[in-house]
Amino acid sequence: MDLLLIGTIWVALFLFVAGQHPRRPAWFLAGAAACAIHMVIAMWSRYGWSHQAAMRATALQTADVYGLNWGGGIYANYLFVLVWIADALWRWRAPFDYAARAKWVVWTSRAFYSIVIVNAAVVFATGSRRWIGIALMAWLLAVWLTERRRSMSPPPWALPSSRPGRPATRTLRARSPR
Repeated sequence: MDLLLIGTIWVALFLFVAGQHPRRPAWFLAGAAACAIHMVIAMWSRYGWSHQAAMRATALQTADVYGLNWGGGIYANYLFVLVWIADALWRWRAPFDYAARAKWVVWTSRAFYSIVIVNAAVVFATGSRRWIGIALMAWLLAVWLTERRRSMSPPPWALPSSRPGRPATRTLRARSPR
């Protein structure tokens, strides 16, 4: 069960980063689903469907790492998966609106995602998992920092007549000079 529990979150995080590409909205949505499945598996296999048990375990882990006996981090995890699902559905269902998001929305959500991912995949991880988490965050930051400036137009996959490598707009023939 541990392999399934650990595997689902690493697959989810890989899909999170790979799904940042404008032509991979399904990967981003699949990552959100994998994260939700991970949480269900954790609640079932580790905590016996007890939110209180999950809070106690989170408090112990937080005390070990930060010296603060606080279980509220479990709510950050719940919020993380809800925001990710909402973000993925928004991107999938309304790509024009998603592409036109305000910069502050983009960077606020990225800051939130980064805080949770760094804590989960780096700070609370141990051994080789920590190094995988560091590599994953480096990849994510590289993707975010090297992407082109978002325009008001939708991503290429959202245009019905688009084909890879070709614009979706109609081309006009150039008039020959008279």
